[in-house]
Amino acid sequence: IQTIDQDDDDDDDDDDASETSDHANAKPTLRRILDEDSSTYEAIKSIATGIPRPGHSVVGQGTYRDGEHGWTELALRYVKGNTGDNAGGEAELYQSKGGELVGIDHLADTSREGLMDAGGAMARFEFK
Repeated sequence: IQTIDQDDDDDDDDDDASETSDHANAKPTLRRILDEDSSTYEAIKSIATGIPRPGHSVVGQGTYRDGEHGWTELALRYVKGNTGDNAGGEAELYQSKGGELVGIDHLADTSREGLMDAGGAMARFEFK
């Protein structure tokens, strides 16, 4: 997951980090997504692997649209889970400098590298 930082004067709270459902902790995220919505699961799998969904010839806009909720949920759990002893990378650096995770921006980086490395997702940090 790539990261972006912002000043605290940005009022965009659409992707608040607390958006995960209470039910998200009941089952591992991927298992729950598969049980609830197999098309979202297939989209997530395609985003992660770069292999088109069955019946599709490319991993395109529809795949990213269909996988948005699940992909951002996974990205959020990834960033939150990679702190402390398991930490590494940009998220840990931002948090160590006082950054607070405020959300995940879907398709914030649509460059080829951004899509391949993080499915276009970026963690958004706010510094106060």
